[in-house]
Amino acid sequence: MAKRVAVMGGTRFVGAAAVWELVGTGHEVLVAHRGVHELEPDVAFDVVEHCLGDREDLLAEGGPVERFGPEVIIDTFGGGATAAKGEQLVDAAARCGAERLVVVSSCDVYQAYVDAGLGDGSGRKLLPPTPLPISEDSPRRTEPYPGAVSGHDNVAMEDAVAEFSGTVVILRPGAIYGPGDYLCREWPLVRRAMEKRKELKLPAAGVQIFHRVAVERVAQALVAAVTTPIPEVPHPWACNVVDPYDWTYAGLAAEIGRLLDWEWEPKVVSFDDAGHPWRVTSPLLVSDVRLREVLGIPPDRPDPRDALATTVRWYVDCGPDPSSLYLDW
Repeated sequence: MAKRVAVMGGTRFVGAAAVWELVGTGHEVLVAHRGVHELEPDVAFDVVEHCLGDREDLLAEGGPVERFGPEVIIDTFGGGATAAKGEQLVDAAARCGAERLVVVSSCDVYQAYVDAGLGDGSGRKLLPPTPLPISEDSPRRTEPYPGAVSGHDNVAMEDAVAEFSGTVVILRPGAIYGPGDYLCREWPLVRRAMEKRKELKLPAAGVQIFHRVAVERVAQALVAAVTTPIPEVPHPWACNVVDPYDWTYAGLAAEIGRLLDWEWEPKVVSFDDAGHPWRVTSPLLVSDVRLREVLGIPPDRPDPRDALATTVRWYVDCGPDPSSLYLDW
């Protein structure tokens, strides 16, 4: 059943992909954003309704989101998630009479991510206690994410949106990749292959796993979360969003090499002798059972091999986002 859906953000990467999926499945969409980025003309530009302004104005009493009267509000929390943004969203949804909130959080809410050393590495544990795969019931961290941008905290946001009286769906993606990615974690490997640099240092033999997810799968999960019947317990309802399988860092390097017809000369080094975006001391392998069984996202939408190939082609054709954290790795 088609819904009236307001998307907070929705003009870049995950948000733009979600808008494309929403329009393609017949929903009536309002994209509320600051106007810093615009949807490309082929991404439903002429179909969706737009409103521009600061977040406070967009969600204000009597503001454009309230006037649109959405049944569902999707919030990607562009610029960072905070408790204040979560509270603001809940207040606006209640005034709108919305029946459901769908929010994008992250797997970084799990204590296992801190234990593995992501962020600034300060919480790294050599004896991680969380069993694998990491489920939605795994312990969340109780402190802000180490090394995060000041104020950004998905745990605080999740706690805030839990106060909404209607249905709350919290999606927790893994490391998102795909065309338009502004973090560009795969770029260091693609660049090395494109520059014909054979030596590839593999810290700890490259056995690291940092579970990823194609942006297309995240968009499909967002759209499914708009209408799928959600269990009443627990509230809010959380769902991990990850690919059905993934590679170790060494395996990912091998697959990218295959796609670019390039052979590496791997060199095993100590953990501290080479850097890459998968530097974790314990594997981050995440369960996708709820994603498949409740939201109904099948493992071949898309197949990760195809999604990686599309991503590599995008890097080759377009290069990385100039603001990428890993531009110079």
